[in-house]
Amino acid sequence: MGAGSAPEPGMLPSWLVEQGVNVVITRGMGPRAQGLLASHGIVVVLGAAEVEPQRLVSQYLDGSLSSGQNICDH
Repeated sequence: MGAGSAPEPGMLPSWLVEQGVNVVITRGMGPRAQGLLASHGIVVVLGAAEVEPQRLVSQYLDGSLSSGQNICDH
């Protein structure tokens, strides 16, 4: 993949690891996607509030991020 190109389906976990990602904060995610990310060592935080990404990251880093219900229905 070139710079700025999107990964092909199923390649996202490896691509995220290549980008230095070790945590994904999301409102919802299906169990298959969670498992794929976890198998690559990526922590998945579910049920995040709809706020600015910078705020979520700051809350995660300082230990104040509260998670809610996984809103994914599949």
